[in-house]
Amino acid sequence: MAMIDVQAVKAKTDLLALAQRDTALRRMASTCGGEWAGPCPFCGGRDRFRVQPRADGGARWLCRNCTSGEWQDAIAYVMRRGGCDFLKACELLEAGGNVSESFRPASVSFKRAEPTSKKWQAQARQAMENCERNLWADAGHRAREWLHRRGLGDSTLRRWRLGYLPGKPNEWRKVAGLSVPCGIVIPGLVENTLWYLKVRRVAGHPKYAQVRGSAPALFGAETLRGQSVALLCEGEFDAMLLAQEAGDLVGVATLGSAASRLDVALWGDYLLPMGRLLVAYDLDRAGQQGAHKLTDLTARARRVRVPALPGIKDITDFYTAGGNVRAWLTFELARLTPPVNELAVAANRHLEAEAMAILDEWGADPQPDHRVYARRYADAAIATGLLFYSGGIGILVMPGDGTTVLKAADVPYDDDPRNLGASGWDGWADEPLTRLPARHQTHMEPTPSTNEKGRGP
Repeated sequence: MAMIDVQAVKAKTDLLALAQRDTALRRMASTCGGEWAGPCPFCGGRDRFRVQPRADGGARWLCRNCTSGEWQDAIAYVMRRGGCDFLKACELLEAGGNVSESFRPASVSFKRAEPTSKKWQAQARQAMENCERNLWADAGHRAREWLHRRGLGDSTLRRWRLGYLPGKPNEWRKVAGLSVPCGIVIPGLVENTLWYLKVRRVAGHPKYAQVRGSAPALFGAETLRGQSVALLCEGEFDAMLLAQEAGDLVGVATLGSAASRLDVALWGDYLLPMGRLLVAYDLDRAGQQGAHKLTDLTARARRVRVPALPGIKDITDFYTAGGNVRAWLTFELARLTPPVNELAVAANRHLEAEAMAILDEWGADPQPDHRVYARRYADAAIATGLLFYSGGIGILVMPGDGTTVLKAADVPYDDDPRNLGASGWDGWADEPLTRLPARHQTHMEPTPSTNEKGRGP
C-alpha cells in the first residue's frame, strides 16, 4: 500500500466545507484567519462547535463538549464522523473527501440542569439556617472578621445569607443529615431556590468544597433582572463585593470558578436580555482560560481586568489593596459607550492615537518626568475616554496588558470635566503610585455606593 502524505491530505482538505455538510455555521470572528461557529454535529450542543479553516498549522475544529475544548484536525473530524480509524480517514480524504453520507448529525437539544430533590432542598436549607445562626453567634466572630477583611460588610453577609460551621481544619460534620465541611458556608440561592452549599474551608486543599447533592448554578442571577449590562466574575466573594460596591451599575453573577461551564439553556433567560456581558475573571492562567470560553460564546462579551499590580489577581485583591472598585467599573462601562456617528468615530480614533503616542513616548523615556507625562496624557485620555476620573481616583489605560491606577488622592471634584485635565492634576501627589496603599481597617461596613454629589467612594 502506498504511503499517505498526512500533511498534504490535511492541506488540501476544505474542513469548513466538510463541516458545513453536517451543520449550519456562521462567521463569528476574524481570529486565526476567520472562525465559524454553530451547533455541534456530534453532540447537538448549540453554539459550542468552532471551525478555523485558515489557522496557523492547518485547518482545525473543536467542540467544548466532544473535544473538551481541544482543537482537532480534519482527519479527527472524519474519524469521529464516520466511526473509522486514522488510516481509513486519511484514505477517504486523499480520495477527494468522499466521506460517507450515511452520517446523521445530532439534533440540537439542551440537557437542562435542575435543582436537587425536594428532600435535599429541605435538608440543605436547614443546614444553611443553622450555619447562618453560627456566623452571628460568638463562635462566628473570627469568621466575620475574615469576611470583613475581604471588604464584605454585615449587610452584605446577611443579604447573601452566609454562614459558618466551626470545627477543626479539614473536618466535616453532620448538619441536618448532610455532611458539611467546616468553614464559611456560601449558599447558592437563586430566586429563593437553593442549588448548592459551597464552603470556604478552614484549611486544606482544595480551598472550596461542595456539599454532596449540590447542583451548578449562576450565583447572583437575580441581580441581572432589569439591567442592560451583566458582569460575570470568577467566584462568589468577588460577586458579593461587586454587588455591594456597584450593584446599581450592573448585574453581577458568577459560575463559581473559572472551570465551570455556562449552561445557556438554563440561565439564558437571565443573560440573553443583556446588551453587554463583561467578564472579569482572575489574572492567572485559569482565569484567562475561563474568560476565553465565555467571550467565545457571544460577540456581546468583553474581557475586563482590574489593574495588574503586584500581588493583585482578582477584584477582592484590588479592593483590599485600596482600589476603588466602583471607579474601575464605571471606567469600563464608559468605554462601552459607542461614538454617536461616523465623524465622532474618526475623531475618537484620532484622539486615541494621540493619547497612545504620549504613552509610547512616556514608556520609552529612560528618565521620565512622570508629572509632566501624566498631565499631557490626562488631557488626551479624558478627551477620548481612556481615562476615567471619579472622586480623586484616576485609572489610565497603560502600555501592555490591562489598566493601571497611577494616582489615588483626594482632590476637589465639581463635575466639571475641564478641571480633570492639566489644571486638575495640580491637586495630585507629586509621584505616581507603584502599588496601591493597603487598607488598615480590620472591620469594614459596606461603603456607600454614592455620596451627596453622586460620585464613587
